[in-house]
Amino acid sequence: MRETGNPIEVCVRGETVAYLMPSIQATGVTRSQANVELARTLESDGITVSSWGRKFSTVPEVGRCAAPIGGENSVESIRSEKKW
Repeated sequence: MRETGNPIEVCVRGETVAYLMPSIQATGVTRSQANVELARTLESDGITVSSWGRKFSTVPEVGRCAAPIGGENSVESIRSEKKW
């Protein structure tokens, strides 16, 4: 892909599931040019892009999931039920 710039087709059991494309920085194409080209390719396959995603300026902080205070430890209870 680095040498030719051509995408790589990813298949599972003979069926195409994805295409790996070179990054925009590697091709020297602007994002809007890449979007136009991608939209054209998708439309030729019957997929219409109604809106493009956007990159968030910040990543939201994700909290940790914790067991209730004094509650049972689910992992330990499941492991204790197994006959190892």
